[in-house]
Amino acid sequence: SLFKLAGRNIGLKQRSTLQNAVSAHKVSGVLDLTKFIIKFTFSIELMGAILLLPVFCKDFGIIKGIWYSLFHSISAFCNAGFDLMGSYSGEYSSFTAFSDDILVNTVIMLLIIIGGIGFLVWDDLLKNKLRFRSYQLHTKLVLSVSIILTLGGALLFGLFEKDGALMGKSLKEQILICLFSSVTCRTAGFNTVDFSSLG
Repeated sequence: SLFKLAGRNIGLKQRSTLQNAVSAHKVSGVLDLTKFIIKFTFSIELMGAILLLPVFCKDFGIIKGIWYSLFHSISAFCNAGFDLMGSYSGEYSSFTAFSDDILVNTVIMLLIIIGGIGFLVWDDLLKNKLRFRSYQLHTKLVLSVSIILTLGGALLFGLFEKDGALMGKSLKEQILICLFSSVTCRTAGFNTVDFSSLG
């Protein structure tokens, strides 16, 4: 895309470099895939930031709320795990102050999952819609394993921590903590429970 903006043709060497950069299966169509990745990334991160705005603007004010929404949306989508919460609700708090907030938990979890399963999977999903049989083997494996790991991890977290980190919390908060803790293990690095309280 940058080459086209500069008015330069993209040769085989550049296409091959792009193929490696975006993990494309073949050189043909790599430019379209790169354009898709750029549009998809900006769209999802912007959507995530917009959805986080009401909560963060209410808690941190307009300017800081906008900055926090953008930063955490990008961080979650990229599975980076960086947060700006500091000691907002205690030392190393991360998202512990929002452990019972359905909107914040859902948006952050979805951003982590959407960013984590990869662009090739999303390209396949958008092309084939809900036709599971038409998906590439890679897509089928990523989706199946992601569902198993997320639900299995949440269930195990709930079982192991029912008398630990989850004790005294409402059922809604327990479910959110279990799901979030399972999802964030895919390298996202956030937390909605104090890890020092884990059993």
